[in-house]
Amino acid sequence: MNNIVVVNIETVAEETLPPELLPQLEDISVGNRTDPKKIEEYRQQELEKRMSKLALFPLTGRIIVIGAKTPENEYLLEASTSLAESSMLVRFRDLLIEKEPYRIVTYNGRNFDLPYLLTAFIRHDLAKPRLLVDAVRSYGTGPDGVHIDM
Repeated sequence: MNNIVVVNIETVAEETLPPELLPQLEDISVGNRTDPKKIEEYRQQELEKRMSKLALFPLTGRIIVIGAKTPENEYLLEASTSLAESSMLVRFRDLLIEKEPYRIVTYNGRNFDLPYLLTAFIRHDLAKPRLLVDAVRSYGTGPDGVHIDM
């Protein structure tokens, strides 16, 4: 059970989005609403929903928290800005190098956390941790694999 790390990330939408996305985000059909106040209220709610979904995509969102748990300790790495995301990723990579886990455990990490993390490393032009690359490649190899996804 030693040398295992459990990982989870939390994300938000970027504060500044590419200008070409804004017209698509703001193109909200109001249906048969006629009251200007209700139309504005509806548009605002829909825009907030759309913005929150942007956090799910690594090119329109960013990681604000990486939680990692080893048998010995818990680590909570936080980033308040896009620039801070880069240094948080470096700290996470250093943690993986220091602890030398041979297995990573996630919940829905195969479809979300690991691809998001790898894309963030690429976006920031940072060297990717070998464990993450191996975890994506070896998923599904059973209990002896590098990645276990719950």
